[in-house]
Amino acid sequence: MCVIEGVSVDERDALGYTPLMLALRCGNYPEAAVLLREGQASTTIRDDEYFRTAVEWAELARSSSSLQQRTSRSL
Repeated sequence: MCVIEGVSVDERDALGYTPLMLALRCGNYPEAAVLLREGQASTTIRDDEYFRTAVEWAELARSSSSLQQRTSRSL
């Protein structure tokens, strides 16, 4: 991951997603940890598409991953 001085870690894309939201949504927890630890990324900003916070995206990604693991085991 590249951290650029002077760029906000909470910069939002066209749909209102921050880098932290995108990392958590994709299950990229190491990158999310860097954003939280070194960039002090906000966990309270909501995206403009689903109005979820980074914490809510993390919970969804975790439950989705858990469901996929259970499904693949039963096949």
